[in-house]
Amino acid sequence: MFSRRAAIAATAGAAGFAALPNLFRVAAQERASGGRITFGISYDTAVFDQLTSGTSPLASPWVFENLVIRAEDGSYQPWVAESWETSEDGLELTFKIRPGVTFHDGTPLDANAVKWFYDAARDPEGQHIFSNSYASVSDIVVDDDLTVRFVFSAPSVAFLDTIASSFAGIISPTAYEEAGDNYGVNVVVGSGPLKFSEWTPNDTMVLVRNEDYAWAPASKTENAGPALIDEAVVRVIPEAATAIASLEADELDVLYGMPVQDYGRLREDDRFTFLTRPKYGGALLHLKINHGRPVFGDVNVRRAFNHAIDREGIAAAIYQNIAGEAAYGYLPPHFPAHYPDAQSIGYQYDPEEAKRLLDAAGFTASDDGSRMVDGAPLVLKMISTNRSDEMAVAQVIQTNLSEIGVQLEIEMNTPTATFEYSRTGEFDFYLALWGWGSPDILNSSFATGADSNRSGISDPELDKLLADAVAAPSMDELNAGYAEADKYLIENAMWVPLIFQTDLIAVRTRVHGFEFNALGDPSFPTAWSVDN
Repeated sequence: MFSRRAAIAATAGAAGFAALPNLFRVAAQERASGGRITFGISYDTAVFDQLTSGTSPLASPWVFENLVIRAEDGSYQPWVAESWETSEDGLELTFKIRPGVTFHDGTPLDANAVKWFYDAARDPEGQHIFSNSYASVSDIVVDDDLTVRFVFSAPSVAFLDTIASSFAGIISPTAYEEAGDNYGVNVVVGSGPLKFSEWTPNDTMVLVRNEDYAWAPASKTENAGPALIDEAVVRVIPEAATAIASLEADELDVLYGMPVQDYGRLREDDRFTFLTRPKYGGALLHLKINHGRPVFGDVNVRRAFNHAIDREGIAAAIYQNIAGEAAYGYLPPHFPAHYPDAQSIGYQYDPEEAKRLLDAAGFTASDDGSRMVDGAPLVLKMISTNRSDEMAVAQVIQTNLSEIGVQLEIEMNTPTATFEYSRTGEFDFYLALWGWGSPDILNSSFATGADSNRSGISDPELDKLLADAVAAPSMDELNAGYAEADKYLIENAMWVPLIFQTDLIAVRTRVHGFEFNALGDPSFPTAWSVDN
């Protein structure tokens, strides 16, 4: 992330959690070698492929590695790149690759591999979800086997942030091209401390120790060599009750997204400790509005739906103001790039104002209170995932809209299936969770033609605000530019922001070295160990 993220240190883990007595890092204790750590998560990815997946699997930073890594103070430190240099005009960034780094298939992670991966990631015809983040890269040049040079059309102060993300871990070109459509399903090859072993989608993924590993980033761990654990297992458990039962039955060592309702009961159980972090670095649960539907062409209609939904009630009832807080803007408050007065210009829960705005837009109420369009009741379709919290939120939204005379039909599916279905545009609303540790997520979600712009938004004024932010010559100006874009999104009710989410993570006390720093970044796998 940007160096600006040092400001998160005092707030990221604490916001909304200061009252929880058992939240602390897992203490570093005497580490034993061997053993397994089993993780529980609520959803899986469709394909384990950095270049085509719309979600970043939990295991991505264990398997794939980046040129640079973010340290706790927000600075960028060497990883696969041992050093880098920026030209005086800011138009070239040259990386020296660490010698001896190899992929799990034995091929070298060298300058050619780096060029291959980032050329694919920035290809506007490709499927990389954040390809827009590479828009300022005009060329990538291999100077020698261990030297690669990025050439920019304009200086990019945010570029190190982009290449430090979990979507920027480098894939083996040889494995990718040889496996073809099988890549990301039965073949996954990176260079990290854990190697892909097997995967049953929506069930279990197994990763094993990379015995040849010798290049862990010094800024993250004292153990530069192979991981201490033999393997990591990731289990997908969508049902919250089943996940908690598995945790209490000693079948899980780490549970991500622990239901907040169970925290009060388990917080005194000395088998567990509890950690927190901003979900995905800064996650927003929101209602995407399909701008391709005529009903949403009037900004006042979009504002009506913003007023109609009780986000404060959702935060209290479903997230207990612990795992989530009401959102009025699009960038979370711990981002210096967020618009600081989002709540004052945002949309408070006000069903009467929502009704007034719909009346003014011509969606008048019938005798039974139903909103009418072309002589028929207004019926809208919302797609949503089957995550337990999102199902509960969907029911609240359905109730809230019924109170203003709008009938809402809900279609639920797995997160992966819902994400893929959203490409069709066959929805009015899409209840989605959107997260990224950087404000440039606005580009990938709102820029005209961007792959993640599932709302079909095409707004020249917004495009200019986003382009100006990307091209800002300093971090302060970049943050100010994104804050203006955040304000514009709020004023024009592009979506319905709902909840800024925070992860509550349960960890068994037999696990050592697994922790998150103040920025929400996890410790490195070579630091983990378990009591056997």
